[in-house]
Amino acid sequence: MSKCDLQIVFDRSDRTYRGGEQVTGEIRVRVNSDVACDGLTMEHLWETHGRGNRDSGGCQKSVLFRGQWRAGESFSYPFRFTAPDGPPTYHGTYLNIDHYVSVRVDLPWAWDPKLKEEYILVPGPKPYGQRSLAGQGQQLQSVMEKFGPLVGVVMIIFGIIFICPFGIILIPGGLFALFLGLRRTLAEKKLGKVRLKLGAHAAPGARLPIRVTFTPRGSTSLNGITARLVGQERCTSGSGTKKTTRTHKFHTSSVTLAGHGEVTIGRAVCVDGYVTIPQINAYSFSASNNKIVWEVELRVDVPMWPDWLEKRTIAVRPPKSVEVIKAEVVEEAVSPAGGAPPIITAPTAEAPPLPPKPDILPQPPAAVPPLPPVPESPAPIDELDVFVPLLPPDAEVLEPIDEPEVPEPQLEGEPEGEVEDEVEDEAEDEAEDEAEDEAEDEAEDEAEDVDSPTLTEIVGRIAAASRYGREREEIVAEQSGRTFDLRIEVTQIERTYTGVTEDRFRNGRTLTGHLSDCKVTVQLSAARNEEVDAVQGGSTFHVTCKLLKWNSVYDRLDTQEA
Repeated sequence: MSKCDLQIVFDRSDRTYRGGEQVTGEIRVRVNSDVACDGLTMEHLWETHGRGNRDSGGCQKSVLFRGQWRAGESFSYPFRFTAPDGPPTYHGTYLNIDHYVSVRVDLPWAWDPKLKEEYILVPGPKPYGQRSLAGQGQQLQSVMEKFGPLVGVVMIIFGIIFICPFGIILIPGGLFALFLGLRRTLAEKKLGKVRLKLGAHAAPGARLPIRVTFTPRGSTSLNGITARLVGQERCTSGSGTKKTTRTHKFHTSSVTLAGHGEVTIGRAVCVDGYVTIPQINAYSFSASNNKIVWEVELRVDVPMWPDWLEKRTIAVRPPKSVEVIKAEVVEEAVSPAGGAPPIITAPTAEAPPLPPKPDILPQPPAAVPPLPPVPESPAPIDELDVFVPLLPPDAEVLEPIDEPEVPEPQLEGEPEGEVEDEVEDEAEDEAEDEAEDEAEDEAEDEAEDVDSPTLTEIVGRIAAASRYGREREEIVAEQSGRTFDLRIEVTQIERTYTGVTEDRFRNGRTLTGHLSDCKVTVQLSAARNEEVDAVQGGSTFHVTCKLLKWNSVYDRLDTQEA
């Protein structure tokens, strides 16, 4: 048993903060035995997890307490820090970036209790990623052009010398390296020196301007000029000879800057256009093993000749404000030589800017108050408790006279059994009425159960609701008074440390599984520990439970045994 239990409580239930805001909360400590604390340390940092090796950064530590703790005592230590500007929280396919608050208790000659809780960081007013990533793709291409021909020639020579068996591999590889190194040179034999200008960075929803200029060295035709925008995750795992890089393209789009046309020798060509950055919260990120990279690939397609191709890496950053930021060209383009008009031009008029995507989704509207109940139709006369006869208008209404009660005389010769039979008949009538009322109540309950959503339907409504609003919590609160039969496929079993609302769940077990592609946890009482510990991963577990909350940090539904 741990000498103390830890709990991290944030001041916001959704744990969502903008960059630059104050993140506040408290660390709760419940002491199980007398202990000397050499330091209660709190730190906040970001970490990556996914297909690549783990990267981390932005770690800042602070010591909240040093001293003696007594068994049975509980303490609360507030914390406060400024949320960093970035990187924002990101959940992708191969890469996830998360922010954590981590707590550790330094105990002498004992295992140090520790706890880590996640919070969500969204972009603030300051743009993240001031260091521009532009030009990295161009540098790699320059290296290929500089050393590609040399490497290709060496590979071809060695392939000829060692014709078998290495020549089969070296000669084709050398030819390909030679082509990559000479492709731009061959393309510019016809096109002349091609200059590409484009913005260095842009925000989601903004337009990245592009300008291509060249003066042809010979008259030729062009199939077109296109720009391709690619966003991808790059995750590297392992090291040395076992190092592997996995790439996932989460966005690809192309735009035609100019169509088919003819160019004339000595007459300058200038093409203007733009690519639109999609409304996606995948901002440029670069760490040792994990990256989010945006590239623009421009191609000048020359028929029956090597195409001119160049890749540029751009930085996609959060906007400085709620308005869409339009990227600007890095440097001014040179005007066409001789002032001649361009042969190929792209439309310069731009459509209205796209509306920005807010960092935090707006709160859902307040629930509509229920309509007042419809009054029931009046009961028939024979069901009223008191029957009031209708009187003619001219009838005289007499006041009742209080008369002494006179016992009802019993007829001579009337058997007492008949009186008892009448009493029994009345009792049977009352029993039948009660049975009818119970049947009506059961029918109403069944109708309510039919109208009530199932747990699968509730999970679907939660998944469709906004992650950053209060709608998910409201859905769970509406159904908190009900119980459900839960059957989940168990993926993980762990000891219950936090979120205990009743003593019977303390030191119990928490099962984690899936229900209709939704992650679900269920807290079980300590009395079922032996039964739960025998459960194997992948098996199905059945329990009657009630809803606790929707955990927006881990996108899961937390339940508790009823």
